[in-house]
This record gives sequence, C-alpha cells and structure tokens, in this order.
Amino acid sequence: MRVTSSFYARYELFAPSFKLMVYVFLFLFF
Repeated sequence: MRVTSSFYARYELFAPSFKLMVYVFLFLFF
C-alpha cells in the first residue's frame, strides 16, 4: 500500500509538468 501510494504521489508530482509539455507541443503544432 505504501509503495503504490508513494508511486501515486510521485505520479501526481510529475503529471502536471508532463501535461504542460503536451499542451505546449499541441500549441506549437496546431
């Protein structure tokens, strides 16, 4: 449980920046 929760917290930390990069790429291409 702790491993999955720590992994989920790590994903929550990195997910916004990843989505931001995706939005930037979409804005540049479209």
